[in-house]
Amino acid sequence: MSILTAQWKLYEREREREREREREIYANLEGATMSEILTSFSLCTDLNRRVFWAGGVMTLTLLLAPYEFMRH
Repeated sequence: MSILTAQWKLYEREREREREREREIYANLEGATMSEILTSFSLCTDLNRRVFWAGGVMTLTLLLAPYEFMRH
């Protein structure tokens, strides 16, 4: 399996986990207090930060792939 394929599968798994967490958060927001809602949004921010990091790794991998290919 190539590095790009492995990175893509990792990204897809992380996105699916994020979607599941978001579903749980939105399900818990029904009838929630303002404090609970703010806590939920801070969790979403944490998830977005992780997805942004995974996207950065993917971008770096894509930028380095031609260099690695040319070295061999």
